Amino acid sequence: MPVLPAPQLLQRAGETSGGSGPGVSYDAFLGVIWALTALATVFLAVRLQSRYRGPRRLFWDDGFAIFAWSLALATAILWQAEASNMYYSLNVAAGLVPPGSASDVQNRLLRYIHSEFAALLLYYSTICTIKLSYLFFFRRLGSNIDRFGRIWWPILLFVLATYFIMLGTYPYSCSTTTSIAYLSTQCNSASFHHYTTIILDLSCVLDVVSDALILIIPFTLLWKVRIRRAKKVAFLGIFSVSVITIVVAIVRTASANDTKVSSGQFDPTFLYLWSAVEACVAIIVSCLSAFPQLFAASPRNAKPIFTPSDTYRAMMSRIRARRTGGGDSGSGQYTTMHGQELGPYSTSEVSDSGKLLDGLKLLK
Repeated sequence: MPVLPAPQLLQRAGETSGGSGPGVSYDAFLGVIWALTALATVFLAVRLQSRYRGPRRLFWDDGFAIFAWSLALATAILWQAEASNMYYSLNVAAGLVPPGSASDVQNRLLRYIHSEFAALLLYYSTICTIKLSYLFFFRRLGSNIDRFGRIWWPILLFVLATYFIMLGTYPYSCSTTTSIAYLSTQCNSASFHHYTTIILDLSCVLDVVSDALILIIPFTLLWKVRIRRAKKVAFLGIFSVSVITIVVAIVRTASANDTKVSSGQFDPTFLYLWSAVEACVAIIVSCLSAFPQLFAASPRNAKPIFTPSDTYRAMMSRIRARRTGGGDSGSGQYTTMHGQELGPYSTSEVSDSGKLLDGLKLLK
């Protein structure tokens, strides 16, 4: 294949792609990215305020959420600076704008290629960091649950393996090159477009599977802990909002595949818009999942929760036996909280509830 100058290379690419140009307008592309970044900022600020009003400290899951937000912000700044080069290259390829000088077109094309490489690395890193935030959040919640690590550690290793698989399969040569000749031959072939399609589908599968595995943790945790069904359903409802991230990941891949042209090329405006959307939505959802303390009073105003020990329960049973002249109240004993009787609970139920309450106190 002959090596073409940059303007002719773009126009040849436009001819093979049908010359349709960008699928998302420039203003909509940046507007959606910045709007969701701002919304993620608000949710993160509320999350951090809850930490300030409660324990006055940050935890590992908060640190990962902050880092993920910084990556999402970096993505928005990147596209603010470089989206014009992407749209210029796509419009020249589609014949919608006249090309400038060969050197100008080449420089803007290479800047666009390098910026999309940076955007994808930021996307992978943001998604992985949010998954780590979920994992360390659930680790605090289940720190007092027996054999919790048997579930947590394998999922952590799978999430990390997923991240490194995506980094290892990325076609770096076409994203870091400065050679127009290499772009026009190796990076504009049917085999290359087929490979990028496989990588996109693989990333979606790994993303969805890892999210589903993370969802197993709260369901398993609440399944083992004996608390009232209404409260259990409420907690499961909060934790299940992470399904939204799975839906967005699937929509991202479906949108990219649906907007491919006959040559197999993706429309980058759809792909990178949905990548930024998924990253910001993941941050927002992680902040929503971190607020189960909304069901409880603020720790500054609430009285400490009293979980009776075995010694205390035995002593109260003897006192009741003396008053009534009966025997040990056994499993029908009453648990007290803030000086009020809550109702009869078995010893195992009181113990399991205490474990969950110990975990929830760490979340406030």
